[in-house]
Amino acid sequence: MRKASRLVVILGASLAASGCAVVPKSRLDDAAKLAQSLRAENAQLRDTALSLKGENSDLTRRALNDSRRLTALEDANARLETSVQAYIDEREDLNDAFQRFKRTARASISTPSSAVQARLKSFSETHPGTTYDPVAGVITVEADTLFVPATSRLRPDAIRLLDDVAAILNEPELAKQRLMVTGHASGSSVKAASTRNDASKGADDLSLARAVKVRDTLAQQTKRDPAQIGVAGLGTSRPLVASENDRDRAKNARVEIELNSVSPVAR
Repeated sequence: MRKASRLVVILGASLAASGCAVVPKSRLDDAAKLAQSLRAENAQLRDTALSLKGENSDLTRRALNDSRRLTALEDANARLETSVQAYIDEREDLNDAFQRFKRTARASISTPSSAVQARLKSFSETHPGTTYDPVAGVITVEADTLFVPATSRLRPDAIRLLDDVAAILNEPELAKQRLMVTGHASGSSVKAASTRNDASKGADDLSLARAVKVRDTLAQQTKRDPAQIGVAGLGTSRPLVASENDRDRAKNARVEIELNSVSPVAR
């Protein structure tokens, strides 16, 4: 017993002399738990890093695909712009060619005789709100002379006015000539329009409805096929007066009856 005690004393002295100390078991357990926690956290961080790497790779692929699509859209837009410009140029060329054709056709058509010209001039002078352009061969009647305001209903005295026009159109030298009836609006006669676009559409509809009414009335009075009389509604696109004043702008509302028309017949 004394020998064991002496051995323990000698061993303790030796450990003390060598600088070593005894670590408590509780501290060793804490260190083990900390190491285990750190290993788990490290594994989780590795998983997160792998996930972020995958997401980054996916985003890179998407960015490349978006870049390709954007390039393709830019190319398609450039081709579309080129196509639209080509269409505009072609339309302008066709319009120029049609205008040249109209001038050539009008030059080849014989003008009405002096007697018919005199009747047309007399008609315009004796009917307020009407004019006649002998160069263009166009009879113009103000809308207020023909129609109830803001409608396509003919006034009672408008029938008599169109009867007088029909009597001239039934002259033998005019009986077989093509006619074109075109309606124009002032832009201020459509009261129901609430926006600029609605007003423009309303003006187009009203001008066409009025042109059709005059066309049908003249066809009945001259016993012509309505399908052989051209008709168009141009709304406010060709004003006679450029003004913001409603009274001045009202002069733009009119119906034009073109003699010797070379415009295509609108069915």
